[in-house]
Amino acid sequence: GETGPDRSPVDRSLEIDIKRISRELSEPGQANGAYCQDFDNFVNIYRFVERRLRRAKSSVYTILITLMDEGGDFPVLQEIGPLMDSLHEMIQYSLRSGDVFTRYSSCQFLIMVCDATDLQTDSIAERIRENRWKGLSL
Repeated sequence: GETGPDRSPVDRSLEIDIKRISRELSEPGQANGAYCQDFDNFVNIYRFVERRLRRAKSSVYTILITLMDEGGDFPVLQEIGPLMDSLHEMIQYSLRSGDVFTRYSSCQFLIMVCDATDLQTDSIAERIRENRWKGLSL
């Protein structure tokens, strides 16, 4: 729109609306690392990105991280909560701010990595795996 003192009251009002909307849409206190969402929001973001991929030459990969003990079983129930909290933090800070993840099940996280190659996704999974806790595997 036009700028300057000769703008109409409607134009000035619209400018105020746009500035307010911009503030409301901006992420307050943006955390470092990946963007964590609940599963329903994750699905909506994924579907939006999937639509975008129909037009743009880009890539999206999903990575499923599963927490297991050395025997390949899920950890005992009492240990799952604290371990998943730690894994959540590890995933968040191992990924870029443009990546999204969600808790998929009691022992799994689902990650969406944008604009990456299959080799980079292997590297991402390995980076998370290398940060695992003693006695547990991913």
